[in-house]
Amino acid sequence: LNELFIETRLTLGSEVGGEAKPVPYRALLGAETNHIVFGHPGAGKTTLARTLCRHLLMDEASEASPLEFPIVIRLRETKQVSLFEAVLDAGGITIDLKCRFGKTMLKDDIDMFAQVQENAVVDFLNEYSALLILEGFDELQDSRRSEWKQQIEKLSLQVESSLILITTRSASDIGAVHNVRRLFICPFEPSDVEAFVSSWFDSQDQAEVFLNELRNTPYSGAELRPLTLSTLCAIFERYQ
Repeated sequence: LNELFIETRLTLGSEVGGEAKPVPYRALLGAETNHIVFGHPGAGKTTLARTLCRHLLMDEASEASPLEFPIVIRLRETKQVSLFEAVLDAGGITIDLKCRFGKTMLKDDIDMFAQVQENAVVDFLNEYSALLILEGFDELQDSRRSEWKQQIEKLSLQVESSLILITTRSASDIGAVHNVRRLFICPFEPSDVEAFVSSWFDSQDQAEVFLNELRNTPYSGAELRPLTLSTLCAIFERYQ
């Protein structure tokens, strides 16, 4: 990942450019603000999340960040009903109140339990400095998005020691979220494509052959998305 990674260009502002302000991706580790990162399929959202995790866990540069470790929740895979349940599960934290309520819990008991879970998550994230990554908000079921968005807002307003990073495809998936800054992933520039291809292939000659052939195919222009480019490189390499 480190050899192939081309630094993600993030912009603060309009999805279509204009007066968008560039933001270095490493700044996400030292910021005091929560973020939503928007990007089209294959733009590099998952790669960005993995790179930030690697920096926190393995990179000496992470010493300059106030964050200690990442917590990653892939929303496509989560079975938990609430965000708070998902964070507790990811952190390996168990809360069992059945000893008090017995096997059957009434509605008031369930509401109280939910509040206990929320308080536990807030306390945990304020005691430790974590980067909570909620990956793929767009992959949550439509029926769950509104409730999870509200829970994200509640968490963002109560947590001070940790940061929240959400990834999703477009602004329409989640809308405006209080106390969360919006960033957009930019497509590859031609120089990024050349650097990626040079890192992929063993020889520069092979990289140049690939780039020359790509320019003369219907796929020209599609390589501006990292996932598409890596797929094209793998196909070309396999059939050479």
